[in-house]
Amino acid sequence: MRSATVAVSLVLSACATPAYQPLRVDLPQGLPADSYARCRDLIRGRYRFLVVEDAQAFRLQTDWVAGPNPDVASQQRVTLFREGTSVACVVEVRYLGFAMFASIPSWSAPRADVRLEEELGDALRRALGA
Repeated sequence: MRSATVAVSLVLSACATPAYQPLRVDLPQGLPADSYARCRDLIRGRYRFLVVEDAQAFRLQTDWVAGPNPDVASQQRVTLFREGTSVACVVEVRYLGFAMFASIPSWSAPRADVRLEEELGDALRRALGA
């Protein structure tokens, strides 16, 4: 009976975890008319490789590039899109590692990196507010 109670409490606590939300960059004056170009220039300058450039839908996505820490085998990619009167950004990171019985390394599942999103959000605010 005790194990059933523990199992139920674990399931309920997992359900209570809030869903991931991309970082929204809101500007008090709203987005400038050339906000897509400013975002594109910032992302190209930082990450160089864009695989999605859709001005009509206001969507930018980088290719996987080297991660922020040169001592760790990782990659990151950025996705930007317009969400209402804001720009939303997602920075995903994945790590290279070995599975328990695998002899070939593989990438972990991508996961959001909140610290990198906040750094990018600050850079976006500066670029869009200038």
